[in-house]
Amino acid sequence: MIASKRNPWPELPYREWKGTCETLHLWTQVVGKVRLALTPWLNHSWHVPFYVNARGLTTSPIYYEARAFEIVFDFNRHILDIVTNDGWESQLPLKPRSVAAFFEIMMEELGRAASRSRSTNIPPRSPMQSPSAAILLMPPMIATSPTFSGKCCSRRIAS
Repeated sequence: MIASKRNPWPELPYREWKGTCETLHLWTQVVGKVRLALTPWLNHSWHVPFYVNARGLTTSPIYYEARAFEIVFDFNRHILDIVTNDGWESQLPLKPRSVAAFFEIMMEELGRAASRSRSTNIPPRSPMQSPSAAILLMPPMIATSPTFSGKCCSRRIAS
């Protein structure tokens, strides 16, 4: 349903998109674990929130050595956008897939981002380069999670 002028928020009937909600929750945990691993600790985990932007959710810049990257859930274009400060970008479609597959593809793309510039001296065991090392950060339920149904991202707010 499209939002009305009185209520700018679209309806999100939970029963229809429960699987999507659960999967998106786990996908944000996967991205959050990357930020958690690469960002200095602040009280009450203030260093790992997502921020709402005009298109969805963003990590804001995550700094690692001499580089920075940002991960954005763009719900308007239905993509996960990974962008580095040197201009590299990868766009992963938000489409039906398991959380384990999402994790694998995202870590592969982060590895590509890290391998673009070896002058940054990223350690070989960095979660950005080694999915096998980063999997230690992930909760065990990732491999058995539901798949993304795409229903929540098809909702549009009327202009």
